[in-house]
Amino acid sequence: MATGARILVAEDESAIRELIRDSLALIEIETDGAGDGLEALNKLRRQKFDLVILDINIPKIDGLALQSIFREEVSHIPVILLS
Repeated sequence: MATGARILVAEDESAIRELIRDSLALIEIETDGAGDGLEALNKLRRQKFDLVILDINIPKIDGLALQSIFREEVSHIPVILLS
């Protein structure tokens, strides 16, 4: 992924979310984080992302349901699912 890419990391465990974000920052990839599915959906609706790293077991809207919702709204974004 080229420098300048933006990734949304949706993970409810803050230590894991920050580890992923810090790792991507080392290669100059900008990230934003979300601690639950509702927060992630709101960010996806308001901002442009090139990739979503999505935990399946997140609160409020689980990862699989969230993926279905935003596939209908923003279908071009690739997703990596974590479990």
